[in-house]
Amino acid sequence: MATAMPAAEHNDNGSARDGAGGTPARSGPTVEVARATVVGGAAATGSVASDASRPEAPPEAASYELRILASAIFTSGSLPLRIGSRYILAMRRGLLEIRGPIDDDPAQVVVGRPIGDLDVVGVSDGLLITERRQRPDRLALSFSQVMGRTAEGVERLVIAERDPAKAGRGGRG
Repeated sequence: MATAMPAAEHNDNGSARDGAGGTPARSGPTVEVARATVVGGAAATGSVASDASRPEAPPEAASYELRILASAIFTSGSLPLRIGSRYILAMRRGLLEIRGPIDDDPAQVVVGRPIGDLDVVGVSDGLLITERRQRPDRLALSFSQVMGRTAEGVERLVIAERDPAKAGRGGRG
């Protein structure tokens, strides 16, 4: 997984360059890294500072992974979220999490509800997230301008997580 960087060569002006085409070489030890990520379902690659002491994640850590579904702008709802702000919609450990606002603190979980307790409906570029239980303080949130995935795609992922048999039949119902 780790590859050593080639020895740096030098340009005529004395600055370091790599051996493949004259681009400036990085200073300090670097390791090429390829990691599969859950974010958007794509693999990410890049160079990071060497950290050989980092332990491998245990197999049970997969249940703690944050799966980012999309981001969307909050338009209205039963909780005092900031109207017009973009939030991250994610799943982790059986919960649907809403994080943000992105501009303030994208790591802050402002809503965390069990996926089995929620209905998520995607239409066009909007999402409606409601609590399945009928009660006076029922959760109901509306989002627009879904990005990173279609609103219908978010709906399908939540349904697949909540009820894999229903997801195989195409969703709603």
